[in-house]
Amino acid sequence: MIDLDALKARLAEYDDARPRCQGKVARTINCAPDWLPSDDTIYSEYLITTYSPCCRPEGHADECRNSRLILGWPGFVTVSALITEVERLRAERHLDNVDLAQAYDFARNKGETLEREAVVAWLRAQVSQAVSDGDLDLDWAADAIERGEHRRKEGK
Repeated sequence: MIDLDALKARLAEYDDARPRCQGKVARTINCAPDWLPSDDTIYSEYLITTYSPCCRPEGHADECRNSRLILGWPGFVTVSALITEVERLRAERHLDNVDLAQAYDFARNKGETLEREAVVAWLRAQVSQAVSDGDLDLDWAADAIERGEHRRKEGK
């Protein structure tokens, strides 16, 4: 799975719309001639320090630096659009999964209700055709099924 948060954090360094860090990166080099030994007193006079602006966005976590990897093809705008599209599709997929789960629950409950109604109707039809008192048990069973008492209690 693509880690979108990590991609967005790395991509933020390439966003020209964000304010840049005001820090400076110091680079010190020594331009002393090769024949001058490093313990010579004038060796330090050949030190040159340059300061470059930080290329990272304001509030970055790590140390300042004045270079970054080249983003290259497809570029900042395209990668940003791809990340946005992946986020939108993930949100849509999540909503579809929620809708599907609700549809399954509804269908299952509706199916149970229709089945119960059909059984109760059949039992009542048997009672109306009955001639003996022994068939009153069917009427009692139809009432119990209609109330849902025929179901086993889960968890016991």
